[in-house]
Amino acid sequence: MRVFSFAQESTRYCNYSKDKFGKELTFIKPSWYDEAAENTKAVFDTLLDGSENAYLNLLDHQCSPQQARQVLPNALKTEVCMTGFASDWRFFFDLRYYGETGKPHPDMELLANKARNEFMKAGLWDSIMACPSKFDKDDTE
Repeated sequence: MRVFSFAQESTRYCNYSKDKFGKELTFIKPSWYDEAAENTKAVFDTLLDGSENAYLNLLDHQCSPQQARQVLPNALKTEVCMTGFASDWRFFFDLRYYGETGKPHPDMELLANKARNEFMKAGLWDSIMACPSKFDKDDTE
């Protein structure tokens, strides 16, 4: 069991047409984007442009942000803040960095690698890895 606490930017309440967001939406390129064929990138970019235009037009037509967000793709950037105990982070890294239960999604694996680097820079990596892993074999069996 993980006991993380999450705070996430809410697309339900955030109005991306306001100055706070630069009156535009920000999208995250998926991990496959740079290696994709140019026509694939063009399709992806066109769809993102279309969803941004649709979102802003819906807001212009008096839709609320929670109504307009229905046209937003998974590529929309939203900020997330996670807090947890060292043992929770160990479990997160076991799943999302080391792939203990199967290959992690490439974008999540990339994010977990960046988080790992931040924990290392902060001098916290060793304390996280010192926590017992839920995937360690029980020698008593």
